[in-house]
Order: sequence, then C-alpha cells, then structure tokens
Amino acid sequence: MSQLDEMDVEELLRVNIRLTQENNKLLKKMHRAGIFNFWIRIVFFLLLVGSGYYVYRTYLQEYVVDLQGMYEELQEGVDSAKTMSEKFRM
Repeated sequence: MSQLDEMDVEELLRVNIRLTQENNKLLKKMHRAGIFNFWIRIVFFLLLVGSGYYVYRTYLQEYVVDLQGMYEELQEGVDSAKTMSEKFRM
C-alpha cells in the first residue's frame, strides 16, 4: 500500500507542478495585458487632449479672439453708457 501512496503522491506532485506552471503563464499574460492597457489609455488620453488643442488652434482660435474683442467693445459701451447716465444725473 505504500507504493500506491507514493505513486499517488508523485502523480499529485506532477499535476501540481503543471498547474503551477500554467498559472504562472496566465499571470504573466495578465500582467503584460495590464501594462499594455495602461499605455493604450495614456496614448488615448493624449490623443484626446491633443486633438482638442489642434481643433482650437486650427479652427476656433480666430473666432474666440473675435468674440473677446466684441465682448471688450460691449463692455466699453456699457461703461460709457454708465458714465453718460451719471453725467445726466448731475
């Protein structure tokens, strides 16, 4: 009966080693996939921010500058209207 027990133990050890090696391979694959996904997210974020900046510089900047100029003119008009109304009150 001791031979049978030794054979069972040897078989269990072989299975255990095989499963451990398979587990190690899977863990390495998961680790590589995690690193790859991290860098893909970084690249995606940089592309997202970069494309927004590119659209602003290429298409929107002149409109924003024009809107700022119109706002400043409007503000000057409001300020001059206030000073005129203050002159008429006196």
